[in-house]
Amino acid sequence: MPLDGDTLNDHAETLRSMAAEVSNKEALAQIVGYLDNLSATMRGKARLSNKDEALQDIQQALLTLRFKSSHDMVHVAKSAVEMLYPGTTPSTQNLKADSTTLLNQFRVDLAYLLMTRNENVTTCMLKFAWADASPQGPFDWLLWKHRYVRAQHLLQVVEALTALILSPGGSLGGEVGADAEVPIDTFETRRRANAVLIRFIVEHLCVLPL
Repeated sequence: MPLDGDTLNDHAETLRSMAAEVSNKEALAQIVGYLDNLSATMRGKARLSNKDEALQDIQQALLTLRFKSSHDMVHVAKSAVEMLYPGTTPSTQNLKADSTTLLNQFRVDLAYLLMTRNENVTTCMLKFAWADASPQGPFDWLLWKHRYVRAQHLLQVVEALTALILSPGGSLGGEVGADAEVPIDTFETRRRANAVLIRFIVEHLCVLPL
Protein backbone atom coordinates (compact mmCIF):
# COMPACT_ATOMS: atom_id res chain seq x y z
CA MET A 1 0.00 0.00 0.00
CA PRO A 2 1.48 3.40 -0.95
CA LEU A 3 2.11 5.74 1.94
CA ASP A 4 0.18 8.95 1.44
CA GLY A 5 -1.45 11.65 3.52
CA ASP A 6 -4.81 9.87 3.78
CA THR A 7 -3.17 6.60 4.89
CA LEU A 8 -1.21 8.40 7.61
CA ASN A 9 -4.39 10.11 8.72
CA ASP A 10 -6.11 6.72 9.03
CA HIS A 11 -3.21 5.41 11.14
CA ALA A 12 -3.46 8.46 13.41
CA GLU A 13 -7.19 7.87 13.91
CA THR A 14 -6.53 4.20 14.73
CA LEU A 15 -4.03 5.19 17.42
CA ARG A 16 -6.47 7.72 18.86
CA SER A 17 -9.08 4.98 19.21
CA MET A 18 -6.55 2.98 21.29
CA ALA A 19 -5.91 5.82 23.76
CA ALA A 20 -7.91 4.20 26.56
CA GLU A 21 -5.75 1.06 26.39
CA VAL A 22 -2.35 2.81 26.26
CA SER A 23 -0.69 3.66 29.57
CA ASN A 24 1.86 6.16 28.22
CA LYS A 25 -0.56 8.68 26.79
CA GLU A 26 2.12 11.38 26.45
CA ALA A 27 4.12 9.22 24.05
CA LEU A 28 0.95 8.33 22.18
CA ALA A 29 0.05 12.01 21.82
CA GLN A 30 3.50 12.74 20.37
CA ILE A 31 3.20 9.92 17.84
CA VAL A 32 -0.30 10.95 16.82
CA GLY A 33 0.79 14.58 16.51
CA TYR A 34 3.72 13.58 14.34
CA LEU A 35 1.44 11.54 12.04
CA ASP A 36 -1.04 14.41 11.85
CA ASN A 37 1.68 16.86 10.87
CA LEU A 38 3.19 14.51 8.32
CA SER A 39 -0.23 13.73 6.85
CA ALA A 40 -1.09 17.43 6.56
CA THR A 41 2.26 18.11 4.88
CA MET A 42 1.75 15.35 2.31
CA ARG A 43 -1.78 16.58 1.58
CA GLY A 44 -0.63 20.18 1.25
CA LYS A 45 -2.65 21.33 4.27
CA ALA A 46 0.10 21.83 6.82
CA ARG A 47 0.07 25.02 8.84
CA LEU A 48 2.98 26.70 10.57
CA SER A 49 3.23 26.66 14.33
CA ASN A 50 2.87 29.98 16.18
CA LYS A 51 6.66 30.10 16.64
CA ASP A 52 7.32 29.42 12.96
CA GLU A 53 4.73 32.00 11.91
CA ALA A 54 6.39 34.61 14.10
CA LEU A 55 9.78 33.73 12.64
CA GLN A 56 8.43 33.97 9.09
CA ASP A 57 6.87 37.38 9.84
CA ILE A 58 10.27 38.63 11.03
CA GLN A 59 11.99 37.20 7.95
CA GLN A 60 9.46 38.85 5.65
CA ALA A 61 9.86 42.20 7.41
CA LEU A 62 13.65 42.03 7.08
CA LEU A 63 13.32 40.96 3.45
CA THR A 64 11.29 44.04 2.53
CA LEU A 65 14.25 46.19 3.57
CA ARG A 66 16.12 44.74 0.58
CA PHE A 67 13.52 45.92 -1.95
CA LYS A 68 15.01 49.40 -2.23
CA SER A 69 17.18 48.45 -5.20
CA SER A 70 17.97 45.56 -7.51
CA HIS A 71 21.53 45.17 -6.18
CA ASP A 72 20.41 42.68 -3.52
CA MET A 73 18.54 40.45 -5.98
CA VAL A 74 20.58 37.34 -5.11
CA HIS A 75 20.01 37.79 -1.37
CA VAL A 76 16.28 38.45 -1.87
CA ALA A 77 15.79 35.41 -4.08
CA LYS A 78 17.66 33.08 -1.72
CA SER A 79 15.87 34.44 1.35
CA ALA A 80 12.49 33.94 -0.31
CA VAL A 81 13.29 30.30 -1.11
CA GLU A 82 14.56 29.73 2.46
CA MET A 83 11.23 30.95 3.82
CA LEU A 84 9.35 28.54 1.54
CA TYR A 85 11.77 25.67 2.20
CA PRO A 86 12.87 26.04 5.86
CA GLY A 87 16.13 24.41 6.87
CA THR A 88 17.71 24.66 3.41
CA THR A 89 20.55 26.80 2.12
CA PRO A 90 19.57 27.26 -1.52
CA SER A 91 21.85 28.28 -4.33
CA THR A 92 21.36 28.44 -8.05
CA GLN A 93 23.47 25.27 -8.37
CA ASN A 94 21.74 22.94 -5.90
CA LEU A 95 18.08 24.01 -5.99
CA LYS A 96 15.58 21.38 -7.02
CA ALA A 97 13.79 21.74 -10.34
CA ASP A 98 10.57 23.02 -8.76
CA SER A 99 12.53 25.44 -6.57
CA THR A 100 14.43 26.73 -9.60
CA THR A 101 11.16 27.43 -11.37
CA LEU A 102 9.88 29.24 -8.30
CA LEU A 103 13.09 31.22 -8.00
CA ASN A 104 12.99 32.28 -11.65
CA GLN A 105 9.34 33.33 -11.34
CA PHE A 106 10.20 35.34 -8.23
CA ARG A 107 12.98 37.11 -10.11
CA VAL A 108 10.57 38.04 -12.91
CA ASP A 109 7.97 39.28 -10.40
CA LEU A 110 10.56 41.31 -8.53
CA ALA A 111 11.92 42.83 -11.74
CA TYR A 112 8.38 43.85 -12.71
CA LEU A 113 7.86 45.31 -9.23
CA LEU A 114 11.02 47.43 -9.55
CA MET A 115 10.05 48.56 -13.05
CA THR A 116 6.55 49.53 -11.86
CA ARG A 117 7.96 51.36 -8.86
CA ASN A 118 10.28 53.37 -11.11
CA GLU A 119 7.38 54.25 -13.39
CA ASN A 120 5.28 55.37 -10.42
CA VAL A 121 8.07 57.68 -9.28
CA THR A 122 8.69 59.24 -12.69
CA THR A 123 5.10 59.44 -14.00
CA CYS A 124 2.22 61.54 -12.67
CA MET A 125 -0.68 59.22 -11.84
CA LEU A 126 -3.98 59.25 -10.02
CA LYS A 127 -4.19 56.18 -7.80
CA PHE A 128 -6.82 54.37 -5.79
CA ALA A 129 -6.34 51.26 -3.72
CA TRP A 130 -8.37 49.18 -1.30
CA ALA A 131 -7.96 45.97 0.65
CA ASP A 132 -10.15 43.39 2.31
CA ALA A 133 -9.53 40.29 4.43
CA SER A 134 -11.67 37.23 3.79
CA PRO A 135 -11.47 33.96 5.78
CA GLN A 136 -11.68 30.90 3.53
CA GLY A 137 -11.18 27.50 5.13
CA PRO A 138 -8.04 27.36 7.29
CA PHE A 139 -6.62 30.61 5.90
CA ASP A 140 -7.35 34.32 6.12
CA TRP A 141 -6.86 35.83 2.67
CA LEU A 142 -5.83 39.43 2.09
CA LEU A 143 -7.17 40.84 -1.17
CA TRP A 144 -5.45 44.06 -2.22
CA LYS A 145 -6.38 45.95 -5.39
CA HIS A 146 -4.50 48.90 -6.85
CA ARG A 147 -5.92 50.91 -9.75
CA TYR A 148 -4.38 53.95 -11.42
CA VAL A 149 -4.71 56.31 -14.40
CA ARG A 150 -1.89 58.35 -15.88
CA ALA A 151 -2.57 62.07 -15.65
CA GLN A 152 -2.07 62.49 -19.41
CA HIS A 153 -5.02 60.13 -20.04
CA LEU A 154 -7.33 61.51 -17.37
CA LEU A 155 -9.41 63.69 -19.70
CA GLN A 156 -10.10 60.78 -22.07
CA VAL A 157 -11.09 58.56 -19.14
CA VAL A 158 -13.47 61.21 -17.74
CA GLU A 159 -15.08 61.68 -21.15
CA ALA A 160 -15.52 57.92 -21.55
CA LEU A 161 -17.06 57.58 -18.08
CA THR A 162 -19.39 60.49 -18.76
CA ALA A 163 -20.54 58.87 -22.01
CA LEU A 164 -21.25 55.58 -20.23
CA ILE A 165 -23.14 57.27 -17.39
CA LEU A 166 -25.32 59.56 -19.56
CA SER A 167 -26.04 57.27 -22.51
CA PRO A 168 -29.07 54.91 -22.45
CA GLY A 169 -28.23 52.01 -20.15
CA GLY A 170 -26.05 54.17 -17.91
CA SER A 171 -26.90 55.13 -14.33
CA LEU A 172 -28.18 58.57 -15.46
CA GLY A 173 -29.17 57.66 -19.02
CA GLY A 174 -32.31 55.73 -18.24
CA GLU A 175 -33.05 52.04 -18.32
CA VAL A 176 -33.13 50.13 -21.57
CA GLY A 177 -36.02 47.66 -21.69
CA ALA A 178 -35.83 44.27 -23.33
CA ASP A 179 -38.01 45.48 -26.24
CA ALA A 180 -36.55 48.98 -26.51
CA GLU A 181 -34.84 50.00 -29.73
CA VAL A 182 -31.46 51.48 -29.01
CA PRO A 183 -29.80 53.36 -31.88
CA ILE A 184 -26.71 51.68 -33.28
CA ASP A 185 -24.66 54.81 -32.60
CA THR A 186 -25.41 54.41 -28.88
CA PHE A 187 -23.93 50.92 -28.89
CA GLU A 188 -20.89 52.24 -30.75
CA THR A 189 -20.48 55.12 -28.28
CA ARG A 190 -20.56 52.74 -25.32
CA ARG A 191 -18.19 50.31 -27.04
CA ARG A 192 -15.62 53.04 -27.66
CA ALA A 193 -15.98 54.34 -24.11
CA ASN A 194 -15.39 50.89 -22.62
CA ALA A 195 -12.36 50.45 -24.88
CA VAL A 196 -10.88 53.68 -23.50
CA LEU A 197 -11.33 52.49 -19.91
CA ILE A 198 -9.78 49.11 -20.66
CA ARG A 199 -6.81 50.77 -22.31
CA PHE A 200 -6.03 53.53 -19.81
CA ILE A 201 -7.17 52.23 -16.40
CA VAL A 202 -4.50 49.87 -15.05
CA GLU A 203 -5.36 47.45 -12.27
CA HIS A 204 -3.27 45.16 -10.10
CA LEU A 205 -4.75 42.49 -7.84
CA CYS A 206 -2.75 40.76 -5.10
CA VAL A 207 -4.10 37.84 -3.07
CA LEU A 208 -2.05 36.69 -0.06
CA PRO A 209 -2.69 34.13 2.70
CA LEU A 210 -2.27 35.65 6.16
